[in-house]
Amino acid sequence: MEADKIFEDKERIDFNFANHLDDLFNFYDRSAKPEFTKVRNIINEWFIDYPQGEKGELKTRFRKTFSPAFFELFIYQLFTKQGFTLTPHPQIQGTNKAPDFLAEKGDLSFYIEAKEATDISTNEAAINKQVNAIYDTLSKLTIPNYWLIIEKLQIKSTQQPSSEKIIKYLERQLPDYIAKIVAADIELSDWSRVMPLVVDRADVKLVVRLFPKSAKHSQKESTPTIGGLPGGGGWGYPEEELIKSAVHKKASRYGELDKPYLICINVFSRLGITDTGVESALLGSLTDSWPSNPGSLHFQRERAKNGVFYSESGLTKTRVSGIFVTSVFPSNVDVARHWLAKHPCGKMELDFTALKLSHQEFDGSHWQPVPGQGIADILK
Repeated sequence: MEADKIFEDKERIDFNFANHLDDLFNFYDRSAKPEFTKVRNIINEWFIDYPQGEKGELKTRFRKTFSPAFFELFIYQLFTKQGFTLTPHPQIQGTNKAPDFLAEKGDLSFYIEAKEATDISTNEAAINKQVNAIYDTLSKLTIPNYWLIIEKLQIKSTQQPSSEKIIKYLERQLPDYIAKIVAADIELSDWSRVMPLVVDRADVKLVVRLFPKSAKHSQKESTPTIGGLPGGGGWGYPEEELIKSAVHKKASRYGELDKPYLICINVFSRLGITDTGVESALLGSLTDSWPSNPGSLHFQRERAKNGVFYSESGLTKTRVSGIFVTSVFPSNVDVARHWLAKHPCGKMELDFTALKLSHQEFDGSHWQPVPGQGIADILK
């Protein structure tokens, strides 16, 4: 039945690459590429097991906010595969707010909250929309035998720059630019020395460079025009603050609970997610200080008292029994890592031995890993 599917069965003939402005649901729904057929099949298979009375609401959210809806379905599948029965949006006495799930297996029951955390602010999202509109227009340029490498794109105005004017300018300049490149007979190893082509207007500055395609890619009609985008800079562990913020928002949302409480966070960070970042979020940021011994030349590495579990006031967020962290999306479920940490002194202790996932427990000074399965092991 189509009502039991997120993606309907229909003929799909679009083998194009995704546009930069593409809505995820719409792209997955129209693409005929085999890798996205696999994505649709996985999501539809998971959706079959979702409670019948909740399917309509979740299906609507998939169309409106794809990634948070996907994460909830993922969490449902991950825990039901471990033998738990999950009830969406259980009622809690004393509040009209409801966590995402109540998980039950035998005598064990606990609440699960699923939260997405991203380092893209609302303002950045608006700017990205402007930028992606230009990328989509540039991808329609026809430049045989060359990749278009975008080295810089700076939006100077709150108004959307005219993509049409940018394209017309490039179409006028590219023939002479390519002719000069060919005449220079530049070795591939020296290609980075090719002068860029610059569009500098009142509303936008664009810096592009061409790079030759291999014969294999030149012969492919489906090869995209754009071969490279500006690299994102950054340093540190942005996932640390993302995890902290997510826990702060959710830890006390439902007041004093009558069961253990597990917060699951799906982190999207431009710099990725690391062991150091996750542990710093939970236990406190790593800091270097001068040793008390004047004769020592080595820094002392300590944890600041600013973690989710430990703060200046001591143990904190004790209503939370544990934190599950991952960075999962439809195409990486078979390789996604996870971090599952038990609160050292949660008011409602969750029996982590009932979970098949590998996890960590804190002995007061170090994390102690407890062997278990990974995401792919459970979902296979």
